[in-house]
Amino acid sequence: MRSHIREFIFATGCALLIGPSSVSQADAAKTATGSLPAASNAKHSVVTMPPPGPEWIDIAPLGFPNVWVEKTPWWRTKPKAVDRLTQGRAVLVSVVAEEKNATHPLNRLRMSGAGNLKASARFAFDRVREFHRLKDLSEYVKEATFTESKSQLFLHVAAFKYHARMLMQIAFTNGQTQHQILFHVIGGTMKGMRGVVRLEDIERRGAEISMTAFYDYEKLPIPQFFVEFGLEIVLQKIAEALRDNIETLWEKNQNPPRLVPGPGAPGGQ
Repeated sequence: MRSHIREFIFATGCALLIGPSSVSQADAAKTATGSLPAASNAKHSVVTMPPPGPEWIDIAPLGFPNVWVEKTPWWRTKPKAVDRLTQGRAVLVSVVAEEKNATHPLNRLRMSGAGNLKASARFAFDRVREFHRLKDLSEYVKEATFTESKSQLFLHVAAFKYHARMLMQIAFTNGQTQHQILFHVIGGTMKGMRGVVRLEDIERRGAEISMTAFYDYEKLPIPQFFVEFGLEIVLQKIAEALRDNIETLWEKNQNPPRLVPGPGAPGGQ
């Protein structure tokens, strides 16, 4: 097992997939297993992903393939991690490559991380799910098209001459203080990858944004060096822009500009 701990300003898991690909949106759709119905009593027809361990739970709603998260995530249990998140506003992420073993028959790439936002969880959730804005916020995002009727996102990301074109099934869940964006790559680069972006209100500190994702594979479709180093650079640039934008919009929302009365109006000159 190799673990690479990276710091970056985390915003969304949707841009976690960079790799050599010439798949178009149409080709990605052709390789997809199909859209999910709005309501279903059966899991999506994909290979079940074994849990990472006993301390993990499946949070996927009905009709969505299993998505695993820790009952108590590591960034909440390690004192140094807690301090860096709360005091330094750092965002911590762990990328772990695991070899197949008796508990899971395929190699696995596991990604997780968290950070804080100066905004409410609901406000940040509404901004993150505006996928079309990603293209305007980062030069790495070439296309982001969300088809609401199918709840599918086509994402094209490019960096360092590598491209990723992915068709993702998306599911949104909302609670009183926690909001989730679950994703499952059903076509294109890293088909089969699934995960969740969570936004949760934290008392007196705005919101926590976190991401957990898994990808099981026989052979990794992207170079190992890119997993270890390239992702850090691309994610940092995309996430910094998105985080800054969310906090700027939140500040404007909390402090709207005052209207100056015109001539002749009450209070005017």
